[in-house]
Amino acid sequence: MNYLTKKQLSIMAFFIPLAFKMAMLPSLLYKECGADFYVAVGIITAIEFLQLAVILKVVDLGGFDGVEEKFGKTAKRILALPFLLSVFIKIIVFTAEIYYYTEQYLFYNISSAPIIISLCMVFFYMALKGAKTIGRIYELSIWLVPIIILLGIFFGKAELCSDYLLPVFSDGVKGMFAGLDKYIIYTFDFSPLLFFKIEKGKKTSVVFSAILCVIAVTASYMVFLASYGRASFLIPDAFARLASFNTVVSEIGSLDWPSALLWLTVTIANVALKFCCIGRLGSFFGIKKQVSLAATAIATGAILLFVLKTYKKTLELATNPVRYAVVAIEIVIPLIMLLLFSIKKQEASLEPQN
Repeated sequence: MNYLTKKQLSIMAFFIPLAFKMAMLPSLLYKECGADFYVAVGIITAIEFLQLAVILKVVDLGGFDGVEEKFGKTAKRILALPFLLSVFIKIIVFTAEIYYYTEQYLFYNISSAPIIISLCMVFFYMALKGAKTIGRIYELSIWLVPIIILLGIFFGKAELCSDYLLPVFSDGVKGMFAGLDKYIIYTFDFSPLLFFKIEKGKKTSVVFSAILCVIAVTASYMVFLASYGRASFLIPDAFARLASFNTVVSEIGSLDWPSALLWLTVTIANVALKFCCIGRLGSFFGIKKQVSLAATAIATGAILLFVLKTYKKTLELATNPVRYAVVAIEIVIPLIMLLLFSIKKQEASLEPQN
């Protein structure tokens, strides 16, 4: 149930960094970085895969189960508990982005309440089924990509202006780093993988997915900028706009529904994976998965309905100084776990052989 195959991991390695970089973030990042934003997102995406490399090494060494075996249950709990903060804050931010996209782009005259409640119920159900089911959903979603490409080839019309891509770094790199700093919470999303078992073996396909993801993210931002130029900050639904290829409108609506379906599928699966992570974390403390998942779903819905009532307020949370704690947990805890395993391995090698 909490097991991922190498194929599932490879597909997730492509989609996890991509999903939430393709909706609100391009317009937000353009406001801060200007034309530098496609360079910035390429660099930070590449760095994210260094985090994935550390996480996969830790999982191969045993993950949290290995920590318990070698250092005890208390050590496992201490290392796992900070993820409750980082994962839950990202659940809030990303769920808000999904409902905002749904409310603003897919439907008219609909309130956020039914969307939020529906999303929380879906997250709960998917997390209850486990990581393997979520991985399977990622596997199925990949087949929407050729459909989107074919619609673009047969019905699309490219209107790009490469002049918008320059100048880069006209004012140095300060603006680029300022933008990355402000929206750093949209990065380093691989930590839930620490809580699951992953099929052992060579990770060549993951490396390929990583390279493809960096290229895809960077190229998408370049195409986005070449399409909308200085108006890029006004476009809140980048992926839907790009994946529609300016397609014709049919009798029943525009032909960009596959892109909307793909984005919703991979983003919902992304958040469900974080729910699943909390379910696993709760089990470390003897809490039944159903209870921890239900509590997470209720808390998420309550916060978005009664506290962070608008996407603007959620964005303030995303850019709050708490983002540094979130990113620090995502990066530092896997490094600590890797260090502990290395120390234990070194100690074992120094023990006298009988």
